[in-house]
Amino acid sequence: MEVMEEGNLMDRVQILLQRDLAYYEKNQKVLQERLCSEVVGGQLDFPHHASFASVKLVSWWEGEYVAAFHKPSGFLPTREDELKADGASDSDEAEAPVRTSVPEEFVRLTQSSSAQLLEHLHTLSQEALDHADLTVLTGTLGAAALTRNSLWCYNELLKRGSDVGGLSLYSCFKQFNEMVEALAERLLDLHNRLLSLYILQDADSLNWEQNQPFFEGQRGSFIIQMWWCYMQGTKEDLWNTVPPKTAQRVFAGMLNESLTILTVRYSQASPSMSRGSLLVLDISNLLLCVRHLLPTICTNKSELIGLSNQNKVVRDIHAKCHELLSCLIIRGCPLPLLYKHFRKTGDTVPIFSQRPTTPAPWYMVVSPNFFPELPTKEFTTKDLQDKFAVALDLIVLMAQPEASWPLLLKAYIP
Repeated sequence: MEVMEEGNLMDRVQILLQRDLAYYEKNQKVLQERLCSEVVGGQLDFPHHASFASVKLVSWWEGEYVAAFHKPSGFLPTREDELKADGASDSDEAEAPVRTSVPEEFVRLTQSSSAQLLEHLHTLSQEALDHADLTVLTGTLGAAALTRNSLWCYNELLKRGSDVGGLSLYSCFKQFNEMVEALAERLLDLHNRLLSLYILQDADSLNWEQNQPFFEGQRGSFIIQMWWCYMQGTKEDLWNTVPPKTAQRVFAGMLNESLTILTVRYSQASPSMSRGSLLVLDISNLLLCVRHLLPTICTNKSELIGLSNQNKVVRDIHAKCHELLSCLIIRGCPLPLLYKHFRKTGDTVPIFSQRPTTPAPWYMVVSPNFFPELPTKEFTTKDLQDKFAVALDLIVLMAQPEASWPLLLKAYIP
């Protein structure tokens, strides 16, 4: 897309946004640019991709900042950095004319142009929601995230500057930050609706009163299989398109919400004798699937095995899996064995009592290799064998949407 590189900034922004909208109307997608992989994620949660319009506008802001403050902000590489990376010298390029401005003008132009971009992104996001277009929605989210980070950087520089008292871009930053959060919520809501209305619905699998075995008892229901495929595919899409921390929050919400539906469904089901084995098989498969999905939203092995309660979503998922395991035991355990444990009044089974101070029972059931001996007393991660502790750290590390250097050091440095 060709745009004007010279002239008044506001005129260039207006033309840029008009052409960006025209591109969307013609192609039904957002023109995007891939950001440098070295800046993706981090404390500011940079996106993998951002719209062409947002990238171009941020580069124009940098030019205005240099004109006003006579030095680069550090947010974008300078022309000298690009020439050095390409192995060229300053003499290879014609010297660009030097523009001058004042800080007040920079703030005014940034506020006005960011307001136009915000309105433009609102239009695109509404189109994406109306058509349930995940590609456009994630592209809009990336553009808002990049713009938010740029405004945060400039606002911090203004706060630290001693000669620009009273100038601020905080209101602009706040608007884009709220937009990023709102778009992430819309993305989560869209995925949850797809899961609840389509993926987790199958009349044959949910017909618990049917007297005929499901596929002659040779397989589990389609629901768990489709749920697993959808979650795996969505995880890959989120990891490659959405800012890492945002992707992790969205995926955690998807896993928690869909697991709520499945837990209620299976715990309240009253299957016939022919369908009882299907319920047991589905719950077993479901717990195994959660075992592989849970590391993606955990930050350490304590959360993974259920010893930490700091993350509310992870805690809720452990609670739901605990309910599923209880249901699996009651529905799948032979009656003589159940009678043996409950024959006396007052007998208690640890799994049905208050939350133990050991790893989550359901996780020990689906990951027996990590627990050669079942813990009988208060348990911490220090009680794990070294090889199992490192293995759990690596499982969490490899499942993250971005590199976690603290976790890597923790895994390899005793």
